[in-house]
Amino acid sequence: MASYYTKTVTIADSGTVSGAVQLCDAYNDDVDSLVGVVTAAGLTTADLTFQFSHDGTNYTAAKNAAGTAITLSSVAASEWRAVDPTDFLSAKYIKVVSSATQSGGDTITLVMRGVS
Repeated sequence: MASYYTKTVTIADSGTVSGAVQLCDAYNDDVDSLVGVVTAAGLTTADLTFQFSHDGTNYTAAKNAAGTAITLSSVAASEWRAVDPTDFLSAKYIKVVSSATQSGGDTITLVMRGVS
């Protein structure tokens, strides 16, 4: 049975890009995917996009199979947004990118689910 768990990333004060988080656990062969995003109470409303990396060093803008940027539009503070988990199956590491500068070091909770 697939399990849910969370990890957090923070967009630094006056920043637009979060730190990185590893989606897949290095110690097993399980495949994990992002299924939701929960924003902090202090988040400035913004579009959220993502950057993917296969090595944790080199990041590129995340796009779905159709070549469209994976975007959550007009995400507000204290909000839960579901995402299409198939868009995140190929990502080993991700960063969250805000279209608006954030203040106060806003934490974003990433909800993951193991995929069997």
